[in-house]
Amino acid sequence: MIDPRDLTAAERDALRKIGMWRLKRRRGGYGLGGEPWRITNAMVARLRHKSLVSEIAGARVPLVLTGEGRNTLAVMDERARSKADG
Repeated sequence: MIDPRDLTAAERDALRKIGMWRLKRRRGGYGLGGEPWRITNAMVARLRHKSLVSEIAGARVPLVLTGEGRNTLAVMDERARSKADG
């Protein structure tokens, strides 16, 4: 499993967005309809290289977290909760 501390802030942000929303293919990457932000193809390639996300051709939701990506996101969430609890 990849330790979330080994990811950059941009990679952690992209991982969280992929886990939270159904992102659609846009020019230059993936995004949410009507939102100005996007996850670039380069970022998707980096996350895919680390086996955190998978692209599914022809699927309704073409960008999904892998099992390792879900585990990494769960660790990120747990660390944020424990930090907030003090």
